[in-house]
Amino acid sequence: MDDTHLVLLAQASDGAKAKKAFGQLVTRHQAPLRVFLRRYTGTHQDAEDIAQETFLLAWRHINQYRGDSLFRSWLFKISIREAGRKAGRDQRQQSNDLAHDIGVETSPTDMEKRLDLHQALARLPELERASILLCDGCGMSHAQAAAALETPLGSIKTYVARARNLLRTAMEREV
Repeated sequence: MDDTHLVLLAQASDGAKAKKAFGQLVTRHQAPLRVFLRRYTGTHQDAEDIAQETFLLAWRHINQYRGDSLFRSWLFKISIREAGRKAGRDQRQQSNDLAHDIGVETSPTDMEKRLDLHQALARLPELERASILLCDGCGMSHAQAAAALETPLGSIKTYVARARNLLRTAMEREV
């Protein structure tokens, strides 16, 4: 069952069908959303808090989804807005969060490279960081990222290219 059908069911007035359909949407999108948010916020706890709030808001406002973009883009737009609201939180980056992101044990050298990458990502301007994480980290097309960030397509392409160059430069300095 595709997202459009599930969204229509979730928007239906029947409570049980709506909850089941929305549950399927959550199951389908929660892992990529949480990975994106861990990378975007830099902390596991903030990512989990924002993901939970995102799904609550999406459920409360499911009738506002018009289908102009993919459901995934709409969901990520909500999460980015929520992350902005929580931006005042401490953005500590801990090595155990990084190990959790990849789900495996890594050597100290690999961990250092990941920490360098996370630090370089954290230094990017917000739109560049979000754009590259959505496109390169989550596999969204430039158009999907543009919808999620409510930003023109050409700007997203520029942000991604700029972010790649900034990250490449930062990582080359670390070598």
